[in-house]
Amino acid sequence: MAIKQALGLSLLLFFLAFVGKVAADPLVSGGVLTSTISPVGDTDTHTFNAAVGDSFILAIGDTGGTSFAPWIRVFDPNGVEVESGSGGVAAFDEHRAVVPGIYTVVVSDGTSGSSQTGSYKLDFVKVPGSLTTPGGDEGGTLTSGIAHFGDITLADLDSYQFSAAVDDSFVVSIGDTGETSFAPWIRIFDPNGLEIESGSGGVAAFDEHRAAVAGTYTVVVSDGTSGSAQTGSYKLDFVKVPGPLTTPSGDEGGQLTSGSSHRGDITLADLDSYQFSAAVDDSFVVSIGDTGETSFAPWIRIFDPNGLEIESGAGGVAAFDEHRAVVAGTYTVVVSDGTSGSAQTGSYDLNFAKTPGNHVISAGDDGAVLRDGDVISAEITIGDLDVWVFGLGTGGEIFIEAEDIASTAFVPWIRLFDPSGLEVRSNSNSDTASITFEATIAGDYLAVVSDGTSGSAQTGEYQLRFSSNRDIPVTTLVSRSDDDPDNDGLNNSVDNCPNTPNPNQADTGGIDTLIPDGIGDVCQCGDMNGDGSVTNSDSVLIRRQLLDLSSPFNASLCDVNGDGNCTNSDSVVIRRAMLGLPPGVAQTCAATRQTNDIEPQ
Repeated sequence: MAIKQALGLSLLLFFLAFVGKVAADPLVSGGVLTSTISPVGDTDTHTFNAAVGDSFILAIGDTGGTSFAPWIRVFDPNGVEVESGSGGVAAFDEHRAVVPGIYTVVVSDGTSGSSQTGSYKLDFVKVPGSLTTPGGDEGGTLTSGIAHFGDITLADLDSYQFSAAVDDSFVVSIGDTGETSFAPWIRIFDPNGLEIESGSGGVAAFDEHRAAVAGTYTVVVSDGTSGSAQTGSYKLDFVKVPGPLTTPSGDEGGQLTSGSSHRGDITLADLDSYQFSAAVDDSFVVSIGDTGETSFAPWIRIFDPNGLEIESGAGGVAAFDEHRAVVAGTYTVVVSDGTSGSAQTGSYDLNFAKTPGNHVISAGDDGAVLRDGDVISAEITIGDLDVWVFGLGTGGEIFIEAEDIASTAFVPWIRLFDPSGLEVRSNSNSDTASITFEATIAGDYLAVVSDGTSGSAQTGEYQLRFSSNRDIPVTTLVSRSDDDPDNDGLNNSVDNCPNTPNPNQADTGGIDTLIPDGIGDVCQCGDMNGDGSVTNSDSVLIRRQLLDLSSPFNASLCDVNGDGNCTNSDSVVIRRAMLGLPPGVAQTCAATRQTNDIEPQ
């Protein structure tokens, strides 16, 4: 084999020496090389090494705006031409290596008679392997939940990477943000170099995949028009589950709260991601509606803690998914546009209900604790879920009814869940939905009222009637969002951090003590190292931060003297407090005000 490769390479080099110069410049994956074909008949050569199974992409463009037509030919280590591409402006070649060794790329003029000269830009990506991102270009590591913005210049290849374990699921979406003739094209390669997904569109494109191989995956962004001759700007969105999500400032996503409405906007090729925790046998309902009356079709996909997509629903106006958990852990909901090509934009209202568990009713929405004899007027908006909770003893009977009082196309639908999370009854009717039920388990029951038409796309007003012969106290916490500003499911009256979410209510200590002081760890002003208590170590960390020395630091907990800033004075206040001297550490930091705009001075 070595003799054969050497012979093939020798013949190739002899050919190149005959037709023009030999300039064997090495290619670097992710890199960009610029050069010139001149004089007439000139030929440039570039080389790279590839193993069997490696995939590589080459893109070349005429950067001089002349009659020069870039032409690239790729020869394997045996001297066999494996790819060839030319175009008036740009050309590209993609190949998966079947022979290991040094590959040679020959660049020349592709016009008739090779009579033109010109300048070119050659982009190169090879996977698997590390990538180089030149200064001023786009690429690098993808972060789940983060949008990445970039520009595709002529024959450009922008390359991104991320790590995935077996059975991780990921969604990649891209959109043309410049409204040009550019057609975004994404190709995804697995850790073995195999192209596993490819998608392009005139405006937007997306790919979804569940990993069968663990390792580093590569996403290559380029122009998908014929000849890859267009340029433009793009937004690349990425979500991978399981795992933490990052929600950029100004975008929508984060933690879902049962009983609450989460409002958002889907921009071009947008992926909004939300998460919630569920135990085995918990039931949850997710509903979404288009609130802007556009061509946007809301699409929700739900992934379990193992990365498996368990539910998917899309509709022209509204969509919903209902599921009972068989795996405990963190579930992820991805919201996007469900039209062909995912090319529409719009606004949505995402509603969520989960049982058993606490509920926070959004301000202006309907839902409450029910008691015998209640008659309540309520409204279902687009994609709405109203949650009603009541306590019922064993053997007790209830009657619940939802009547359409506005004579609209709305169809009242009631779903009843027992204290274990099991859906025990469901009824919908064009005029009045009703359920009669006798309890076999004592505890808190949840009734979810929504629209029962196909697609859950109607709105209307209803009157809710409830009767019970065995009311028992409700232990589930049902609050309104105006009583729970941080939306962690706990009213201010019982929340040890009213303005910073902390559903677990962790309280490790206080000022120079490990005895809980009634102030939650996440809003314990002065606790710079996150250990739940305030000590001299935190004073040191403030001073180090002010000297630009690397150290753990939480700016939202720094202001302990109430001046709105993080300065050396706060460090002094903590040191004095350790000696029992005034003025003492004050609960005046940003975490107590739900603002995170305090920076070191």
